[in-house]
Amino acid sequence: MDGLNGGGLFVLVTTWLLAVAVGLSLLAARRKLHATRLALTDSRQELEQLLLAVPKIIWRTGPTGLPDLVNKRFSVLTGANVDDPCAVDFTRFVHPEDLPAVQATWAQARATRQPFLVRFRLRHADGNYRWMSSTGRPTLSDSGEVRRWYGGIIDIDCEYAAVEALRQLNVTLQQRVEERSHDLARSEARYRRLFEVSNISFCEQDIGEAKALLDGLKSKGVTDFRGYVTAHPEFLDRCVNAVRTIEVNEALARLLGYGDRAELAAKPPRQNAENAMQVLTNQLEAAFHGWSNIEGRTILIGKDDRRVPVFYTVRLISETIQVSSHIDLTERERIEAQRMAAQSERAQSNRIATVDALSTSLAHELNQPIAAIMTDVGTGVRWLQADPPNTEGLLRVLRRLEVNGQRLADIVQRTRDQLVKGKRDIGPLDLIKLAFETQSLLEGDLAARGTTMTITCAPGLQPVAADRVELQQVLVNLVLNGMEAMVDLPRGARSITVTAQSVGEGFIQVAVADKGPGIAEENLAKLFQPFFTTKPGGMGIGLQICRSAIEALGGTLRARNGEHGGAVFEFTLPVA
Repeated sequence: MDGLNGGGLFVLVTTWLLAVAVGLSLLAARRKLHATRLALTDSRQELEQLLLAVPKIIWRTGPTGLPDLVNKRFSVLTGANVDDPCAVDFTRFVHPEDLPAVQATWAQARATRQPFLVRFRLRHADGNYRWMSSTGRPTLSDSGEVRRWYGGIIDIDCEYAAVEALRQLNVTLQQRVEERSHDLARSEARYRRLFEVSNISFCEQDIGEAKALLDGLKSKGVTDFRGYVTAHPEFLDRCVNAVRTIEVNEALARLLGYGDRAELAAKPPRQNAENAMQVLTNQLEAAFHGWSNIEGRTILIGKDDRRVPVFYTVRLISETIQVSSHIDLTERERIEAQRMAAQSERAQSNRIATVDALSTSLAHELNQPIAAIMTDVGTGVRWLQADPPNTEGLLRVLRRLEVNGQRLADIVQRTRDQLVKGKRDIGPLDLIKLAFETQSLLEGDLAARGTTMTITCAPGLQPVAADRVELQQVLVNLVLNGMEAMVDLPRGARSITVTAQSVGEGFIQVAVADKGPGIAEENLAKLFQPFFTTKPGGMGIGLQICRSAIEALGGTLRARNGEHGGAVFEFTLPVA
């Protein structure tokens, strides 16, 4: 499956050859294609009905930007009639102050044919304006022209207000620290009231003991916090265990399903999130360097194993106190999951069609030489059993077998070349960005298998010349292989490290290392051979396709065992 992304042109060429070669079979294929198109039409209609029922604003436009579908949610929120989407004037409902930015963003997106995100205030049916976030993405034809635009609009007024409230709170706290002591006391009292009654979830933590450990580390001349704790994990454990939760507010307790705030506050911080060690390491790094705040995404773990995805911000409000706030992302991620599922379904249909065409083509092309080989084998057996044996005839049979065997190899090689070396979209590619996108893409697999993925890239890394989709498939395949290799390890011990650095002149090297049992010495030389596999039920073509893809881009791919165990797959690519 890894190598099928470039097979579109091959399917068209193969279909044309089949039309010449199998005449009458084309009629049956056309009927099958017609039935598939009808099924696809029904599926699209069903998807449109589903989108119309989603409790968010969903829209679609033609290539010129004229809307041709707006779901009922827009009518519910604004009171506008959406029975005729072409007659809907979105600009009438955008706040006048935000309209120029919205129009400029939309115009730029249409001109560049790139996805966009814009925030603006939308007038609701009651006359009030609320902050909304609209995203849009084009679907392109093979020639690169826009077919349609698809997008959605979600209400972020609460999030916007929450972020603004938190910003104002942080500004207030910072100002009051610099004022006289009685002003600081009044500010602290106001903060405490907000902490207690706010709908924003807060957690207050004391890092005083950990800060003392960090200050001792700095006094020894250590400047690279990450490097030190990587080499001394026991020190990181001491610091993490020294962090204490002072208090949580009612909003956070409700979010995580606790009726008693004290029960949540007593829970060790390293048990509060799926990637708690990573979050706490970030907090300690901020304290070490004196950073005022950090932010990111995590999944909080609540009562009865409740999982809540949140966007968090951690701010250092004094030398020893850190306050974190959290915005619930559950609803947003549910909508995103629905969108990804629809995309996956369309991609699966394309893959099935490609595999069907490929198998039909191979069966047709391989059938004749195989039949010839079988005939020659029978003839050779008879001539060998003759009395006396017909050695001259047997020699001719063996030569024909050699020719047909080579023909089979050529057919397989040609098919592989068309799959791996077909049409590509080669251009400058940011490896660091691609690595983090791949980590996000595999987030669900990593969590399900209890595996952490760390990305380390040298600063100032140059872009490489590659096809984005093809190179990402190589990374995905190598990371998935690493996860499968660690299936027998405890969940907490499974980790994958991806590093990227410059090597030689004009080359970038990427290494994917796991903590698994490594590669048996007798298998190292055979790993990239077609159909060689050590996995039950494996096909043995994934690594071979990965190597072919890398070599087609002017690079190399090799495997070795790590110095401290596990397997390491390294590939190099030329810089753009």
